[in-house]
Amino acid sequence: MPTPTKGPRLGGGPAHERMLLNNMARSLFINKSITTTETKAKRLRPVAERLVTFAKRGDLHSRRRVMQSITDKNVVHELFREHRTPSSRTPGRVYPHNQAWFPQG
Repeated sequence: MPTPTKGPRLGGGPAHERMLLNNMARSLFINKSITTTETKAKRLRPVAERLVTFAKRGDLHSRRRVMQSITDKNVVHELFREHRTPSSRTPGRVYPHNQAWFPQG
């Protein structure tokens, strides 16, 4: 996971934020797109890209590292199967998100 932010977190504490981001990454890999706020999407992007990087490596250790954050075996299997082709080795694969707009103030 990237360097934790200082100040207020998305959830209650750092552990809750990690769990929140891991569950959002799981939903992102299942649905290929999610609707979330801009702040959550900015925090989710490095986490999801790190998991995709592990999936591109494709070895057993990388699979176990991903299983530490995403505990659903079917999602991890699908993620590794999707990214194991040689064409997926190119960088820059980003999953889209739909922004939820809320009135400010």
